[in-house]
Amino acid sequence: MTSLDNYIYYSICEESLVFAKKTHYLTYRTYCISIKNLMSLEKLGHREYTMIYNVSEKLELIYGLSLEESIEYICNYFSNELYIEYELPVKMIQECFTNSFN
Repeated sequence: MTSLDNYIYYSICEESLVFAKKTHYLTYRTYCISIKNLMSLEKLGHREYTMIYNVSEKLELIYGLSLEESIEYICNYFSNELYIEYELPVKMIQECFTNSFN
């Protein structure tokens, strides 16, 4: 892990929030709990793999991470429940600076 950890986890939260809005889950937190459970059971479906792939592409583009490093960060994000810590700040930034996310 590097000194960019917080930025990387912030980016994972941003991207996964976009995917969570396209699902049937009522909250982002329940979406993340589902991802965490599916990861631990090794039962990820097409939708989850698509999210992981897109997030890892974004991490590669922004931070120059390899696929393996990206997946390690993504797994840590969900398995260590970091979404609890990052959800509110990301949502606040998106709300305050809506023009930046178009």
